[in-house]
Amino acid sequence: MHIAARKHGIGLVVLVTTLLAGCASTVDDPRHANVEVQFAEDVWRNDSRNGAFDHESSRRAVEVALRKHLMERAGQMLPEGKTLAVTFTQIERAGAYEPWHGPAAQDVRIVRDIYPPRIDLTFSLSNADGRTLKAGNSQLRDSAFLLHANRYPNDPLRFEKALLDDWVRRELPSKK
Repeated sequence: MHIAARKHGIGLVVLVTTLLAGCASTVDDPRHANVEVQFAEDVWRNDSRNGAFDHESSRRAVEVALRKHLMERAGQMLPEGKTLAVTFTQIERAGAYEPWHGPAAQDVRIVRDIYPPRIDLTFSLSNADGRTLKAGNSQLRDSAFLLHANRYPNDPLRFEKALLDDWVRRELPSKK
């Protein structure tokens, strides 16, 4: 069992500030201009594993971090002249809050294999003249997520980022 604890107060402010600062450089980076990432208004509708201390600001920080990550990964893979538009339609982070552990653990996200990460998205890959080359819906799931090598040690979104990395490798043409 992995335990990922969220700190409140100053720790949350530092996390949000760090994530937002990193995203600003990615969004403005011309190397990633060929990737557009959006989030559906109700993207968190099914994430029933949120705890009592989960706030809108923490969800937005997750969106910022996932946007940055996807823009970087997809931007590296896309050949010149291709553009990718992605809309996240549902996100359920790995882990859950288990209130039966008592008040001291009510802000601790417990990561177990029964709480896998889930991401649903729609995408469209276009060429330079705007013609759609590939489009579709993807449901990203990995029930064996705890058995894989940890690509992002100490990253609170390591499981979600790994899902996105696998999707990018599967769906996008390699740069040539």
